Amino acid sequence: MCGIAGIAGEVEQMEPLLNKMIKAQQHRGPDTVSFWISSFVDAQIGLAHNRLKITDLSDDSNQPFIDEETGLITLLDGNIFNYKELRNYLCHYYTFQTNSMIEVLSKAWHRWGKAMLNKINGNFVIAIYDQSARHIFIARDRIGIKPLYFSLQKGNFYFASEIKALFAAGVNRQMSSTRWAEYFVYSSHGMPYETFWDNIYQLPAGSSLLFNGFTLNICKWYELDKAIKEIEVPQDEKEFIERFQEITNDSIRNNIAADVPIGMNLSGSINSALLLGLIHKNAPYLPIKAFSYYNENKLSNEILWTTEMLSHTHYKHEQIKITSKIIRKEAYFIAKIQDEPFDELNTLAYTHLFRIAKNRGSTVLCDGTGLDETWGSYPIIKTNPYYGNKTPLCLKDEFIKLAKTPEYPKPFQNKIDNTKYKDLFYEKIPHILRLNDRISMAFSTELRKPFLDHRLIELFFITPEKIKIKPSTNKWIVHHNAKGLMPTSTRLIPKELINDTHQNRWFTNELKDWIDETVYNLRTGTVSHWVKGESLEKEWQRYKNGASYDPCRILKWINLHMILNQQTI
Repeated sequence: MCGIAGIAGEVEQMEPLLNKMIKAQQHRGPDTVSFWISSFVDAQIGLAHNRLKITDLSDDSNQPFIDEETGLITLLDGNIFNYKELRNYLCHYYTFQTNSMIEVLSKAWHRWGKAMLNKINGNFVIAIYDQSARHIFIARDRIGIKPLYFSLQKGNFYFASEIKALFAAGVNRQMSSTRWAEYFVYSSHGMPYETFWDNIYQLPAGSSLLFNGFTLNICKWYELDKAIKEIEVPQDEKEFIERFQEITNDSIRNNIAADVPIGMNLSGSINSALLLGLIHKNAPYLPIKAFSYYNENKLSNEILWTTEMLSHTHYKHEQIKITSKIIRKEAYFIAKIQDEPFDELNTLAYTHLFRIAKNRGSTVLCDGTGLDETWGSYPIIKTNPYYGNKTPLCLKDEFIKLAKTPEYPKPFQNKIDNTKYKDLFYEKIPHILRLNDRISMAFSTELRKPFLDHRLIELFFITPEKIKIKPSTNKWIVHHNAKGLMPTSTRLIPKELINDTHQNRWFTNELKDWIDETVYNLRTGTVSHWVKGESLEKEWQRYKNGASYDPCRILKWINLHMILNQQTI
């Protein structure tokens, strides 16, 4: 929806620095750019905002919002779905000057303080500066849909929606050798607070921070394992299904609410079938555009099934062809905007989809992320060379030693539940959210994920195993609920991704020279102390000769090379 940024501390030329920060992430909100600065004898604070107009297109929703009644200065990136209900309550205690959700947040914080967070439903990063207390409070939503990065250097506190905005403010730019080592050895993208840059941190999902000019305190305000203990558990399977339907329908209505054109990313998966069915149920005549990509073969299962899905609706459908030329083009683009590595070709295809969607006028897109990581009954993979059980032979021993084996909390008795918890809060979903946020916002487009509603995730963890998993049916409850929404023919085909066959052919033919250049530069360039040059060359030659090798690892090398070319180390 937008980008936020701020600086607290004694800095020279606050206004020029803020301008650099909001310019660095202007793609997040090109419609309106504004800032607020206040100076004191012992401290200074500046707040900035990039606005992408999606709901309430008037200037009343411009930020930072200065609330004369409460003395609070407020920033918001995201959506508060129940802000109208909160406003109806708060209007008994406050005088509202606008109809904006940002003013509701200001009043809500003044009324309830931190307890406000448990009363709001949405995807958000909220930053509130209290002029009387002279402290800044920042909170991130329960699942971490919206991003927030920060750094504390020389006693000054910097925060922003993207890492590049911190660099623009003068925060030191230094790649973390430890984080990159763990990425190459264990395919780990780090703990929730970590980034690939030294002294730059991410505020974890469901966390808040308070900076008073001297100290920085971070704490959890939402913990899934504690939250589910407060939920009333349905009595039988029928009630669980009804609860699932109630939450998904409500989440869909929340996420398609906008004053700008809406679209959706459509694949051939059951997740997309359910998403499409729910959107069509709640908004059958909304002028929604659906976008799908395919890999050169327009008769692929993916395209055949998405076409079949859309044939039962009035929605328009655009099919986007992905080629090796597009892959290379988008790889360079991602290196400029991502701030962190990617390692899947589908990420590049997704990037191109957003580019096309924006060109066609869609400002908001929905996708089906989240159902696999919760309701999918996929097996726990114990052996996979890509996920850390096979260290690349081309890494130097000193570099490998920097990598620490990732350790994750296990708050549940059930092994599968602990795996799902790890995927949701430590591995898969945090990585997906970071990638997708940067990709979508690069085109000034907001990506919404209705199935990552915290209520739906909580429901999963209180649902008995016998309801979650049925014999021979993956994601049983998803299929069950899709029955009444989409024809049977649209619920049977598995999702088809850009597979290893496409990658191998592209890498060893059209993209071979590009990868040759990558390998040479890694052998001789800035991170030559990370890699064994001859071993890296041999790995690449074995791959070109047809030896078995994971193409995702090739993408890791490519992405590292491009990041090095874009960033000054």
